[in-house]
Amino acid sequence: CGWRAMTDSEWSANMRRVLGPHLAAMSNEVTREWGDDVDPEIMLLRWLCSRHNLEQPPASIRRSEKTKGPDTLPRPYGSEAPPTPKSRAPPRDTQTPQSARLPAATPPGTARSGHTSGSSAPLLPKVPLSARLPGVTPPLPEAQLTAQQLDLGLAATWPQKPKSKLLCLQSGEVTPWSRTLNNVVEQIEHDAVRHQTRSDHLKANNERMAMEIALMNQGVRGQFLAKVPLLSAQVLTEQTQLRLVSCLRPHTFEKGESIFTEDEVGDKLYIVERGIC
Repeated sequence: CGWRAMTDSEWSANMRRVLGPHLAAMSNEVTREWGDDVDPEIMLLRWLCSRHNLEQPPASIRRSEKTKGPDTLPRPYGSEAPPTPKSRAPPRDTQTPQSARLPAATPPGTARSGHTSGSSAPLLPKVPLSARLPGVTPPLPEAQLTAQQLDLGLAATWPQKPKSKLLCLQSGEVTPWSRTLNNVVEQIEHDAVRHQTRSDHLKANNERMAMEIALMNQGVRGQFLAKVPLLSAQVLTEQTQLRLVSCLRPHTFEKGESIFTEDEVGDKLYIVERGIC
């Protein structure tokens, strides 16, 4: 035969021709779901490696880490320039006048202000936005997130109700889900479409199972008819056999009951084999 092995260039051209449209559609879908910060091809590569139990590539799926300038890249050890000596600033006069160190006296009966000129306000601990919102738990610690979630900047938050879990994609603080009328309507429509889709799938599976059972029963009845000489293919046509198989119904007689009597004419055909009618 005239078959020959393809070269690397022909193989690459065929792969681009076959998989090019699918890769473009996948890239558009990933960009629409996760934004431009995620590289679709690296995400596909890491997913394929994880599916086939291969070693993950060292590349990151975030574009921001790839597009860093030369100034932000780590320099090799020993390439740093020695620090240049800076001119020392003249020492400040640490002797503060007594009038500047003491707060101004306030007349009796007036409230003292919490912040005065020359005194710094007390530093309060930084509280995340999720802790100040009612019904929202703080994000999970980094130790409980997977490597892929940390790479994507994922933080999972959900309200107190376990049935309505919400997954937020962001790189900073958690943005709470605003419970507006439009969001509730969209969620109801989404749930209705999902319920209808699952109902259609369940109905299709039930029909497929019923068809499989019918085909199995028809095969069993066909094997049963093949053992009866008067109903074989040499006597009956294929169409007659199919019609006869579709009309067969199992019937159980009591012990000692007569199936038919002599000189009786009926409209039923009884096939008895090994005591099973």
